[in-house]
Amino acid sequence: MALTYENCFAHIRHALESDSTASEVSMKSIVDEAGEYLMALHKWKWAEARQAFLTGLGNITGGTATWTQATKTVTDAGKFASYTFYEGDKFVVQAGTGLAIGTYLITARVDANSITIDTSIGPDASDLSYRIERDRIPLPDDFQEMIAITGEESFLNRVRMVGYRELMEYRTDGINVTGAWTFYGAILHTRKDNILTGPIVRLLEIWPQFSDDSASIFTMLYRRGWQRSNDDTFELFVPSWMEGIFIQIVRAMALGYEEHDEMGRSERLARSIEASLELERLKAMDGSVQETYGPINGTALQSTESAYPHPYVTTALPGPS
Repeated sequence: MALTYENCFAHIRHALESDSTASEVSMKSIVDEAGEYLMALHKWKWAEARQAFLTGLGNITGGTATWTQATKTVTDAGKFASYTFYEGDKFVVQAGTGLAIGTYLITARVDANSITIDTSIGPDASDLSYRIERDRIPLPDDFQEMIAITGEESFLNRVRMVGYRELMEYRTDGINVTGAWTFYGAILHTRKDNILTGPIVRLLEIWPQFSDDSASIFTMLYRRGWQRSNDDTFELFVPSWMEGIFIQIVRAMALGYEEHDEMGRSERLARSIEASLELERLKAMDGSVQETYGPINGTALQSTESAYPHPYVTTALPGPS
């Protein structure tokens, strides 16, 4: 039987010998915290279950937008219908009567017709020419760690993950040093929808940016994180062979919150979970699902294998003449 929130609630009540928690911590938050803890315990192979196709987003442009200085609002009918605001989005003023040319930060998407920016760019105008640079790609909601990423055509759309500083240098220089089909990326955490209260999400910052939407241009394999739900009957992402230790974590979390005077939550988890033989057994079993990962890349051992990842098929058989 699949494990659900309701199943876990029953274990919490059994552990506490009560129908509810004495503290103000909800049972659902205890289950979710236990799930986050489980996913952070180890880089589980069973969580490497997701492949995502990422779409590059083209810039949004306009040439006859209205600028209202009093509210720092840009209005352009229907232009922002498909736009999702992320903290740090850039608004570039290209032209406009009395307006200051430059790059500014967007502070909110008001509706499909208007956005606000952080700084006044001049007096009211109705001939604002602009672009919104969308040089970032939203990652899946359950994304936890990138395992691999490649372009739609690996020979043409290569992706090189770099640090923030290097990425910023490429953007500042405005050049792509290895060719038009090499992209540089870095993962960033930021807020979505609202600069103060929006959820924290992960984005793939990318350079060069896209002039038009490019559907499924990147393929990414990733390790998924804990999935939350408001539905008590939601099937939790826990394999059947991991349910036993997950339930132990849930019970330890609940007892840690309720009986903190006897043994704190962290100490209880350290003793009952992190030092357990069962956890070591599950780690070993998890790591044995694939016997080999091939030759080690970038070492002398690699010389025994073809440098080309997909050797040509030939009819000749190697051997002594």
